[in-house]
Parts: sequence; structure tokens; C-alpha cells
Amino acid sequence: MYKITVAMYLAAIGAIFFFASPFRILENNIATFWGIAFMILSAITWGFWPTPKKQ
Repeated sequence: MYKITVAMYLAAIGAIFFFASPFRILENNIATFWGIAFMILSAITWGFWPTPKKQ
């Protein structure tokens, strides 16, 4: 249940970094890198988080 929440928060943080990066001139490459990194982290979290099985 918490997996989708964590993945969506990580994807939202990545999207904020990624889409706010063109408005920053000095830190453009750094913000784009962190945006892509958070999106990849979200995908890894969504793909490999072990879901507890209900009995």
C-alpha cells in the first residue's frame, strides 16, 4: 500500500526538478540530472519494492 505512495512522491519530486530546470540558468544541468535520477529511483522503487502478500 505504501509502495505506490513512495513511488508517486519520488516521481513528483523528479518531475518538479526536471520541469523547473529550464528556469534555472546556473544550475540547469544539475537540476536536470537530479530530476532524471529521482524518476529512475521512482521506477526502481515501483519495480523492485517487495509487496507483502496477504494470507
